[in-house]
Amino acid sequence: MSLVLAICLGLLAFAILNIGLVLEKKGADSLPAIEDTSAWGNIKNFLGCKPWLIGFILTNVQWFIYFIAVSLAPLSVIAPLLGFGLVVLTIFSHFYLHEKIMRVELMGIGVIIVGIVLIGVTALPETNKYSIEEMFSLFGAPGALIYLLGITLVAIILCGYSISKEYKFAPAIVFGFASGVGAGIGGTFTKGISAGFDNILAAAGNGLWWIMLLLMLAGNVISMVLLQVGFQKGKAVIVGPIFSVLGMILPVFSGVIIFNEWASQTSSNIMLQIIGLIVITVGIIILSFYGEKKRTQSEQS
Repeated sequence: MSLVLAICLGLLAFAILNIGLVLEKKGADSLPAIEDTSAWGNIKNFLGCKPWLIGFILTNVQWFIYFIAVSLAPLSVIAPLLGFGLVVLTIFSHFYLHEKIMRVELMGIGVIIVGIVLIGVTALPETNKYSIEEMFSLFGAPGALIYLLGITLVAIILCGYSISKEYKFAPAIVFGFASGVGAGIGGTFTKGISAGFDNILAAAGNGLWWIMLLLMLAGNVISMVLLQVGFQKGKAVIVGPIFSVLGMILPVFSGVIIFNEWASQTSSNIMLQIIGLIVITVGIIILSFYGEKKRTQSEQS
């Protein structure tokens, strides 16, 4: 029962997230360039922009729903449900923004649904229950450190190089990648702080829980900022799919590498989940690419 509830909450969280991101993008596109404005000026501009503010509120509300979902089920099960958010976004854009749904998008929707079904029927309930201390120690394991520090370092180097070239070096790819890494790290540490879900008051008195919370917030905030830069400096049709795919894939890798979520599963079950991930990834690329392409064309016309 808890697994079914977790999947339903995951679907809801990602639906809210994607609608929020579109509103954030719509707002960010109407604002002055981030690097041409002071830090305080950027804060006032973004908070004073109604579409961006509504999107920001939605993306934060979804985090609480996502937090409950990952506390009830493995991260490798919840993260792939991001694809469903794009399905909802496509339908939302059709009725709210009056965008026509293309045949290729219908194909993408069908592909994502197939992938989600594969993940759903092979999903197993959460078996590993960690204390806060045990959860924190998992992040300190050599494999976890290499994985987390490795993707972070690559993102920092790429962003630094692009900025040094005045954003002329593949900004859409660089900042789409970096924002996806930030979201992946944020999602990973959300699973970390879920160790205190049963007793939040006790968790609040544990310094290790607060460290994981701060790292989760850092990942999500940095991801949000880099995503806005990517939307302003690069083509959304490229930024969107890269961000969405990495935002899904990296938490799955975290579930496997850090939390050993596939350790107790059969090889056939793992293979079906991998196929489901690949299928959802294809669907995400289709919906992200054509969805952003339509919105870009609409804004230019």
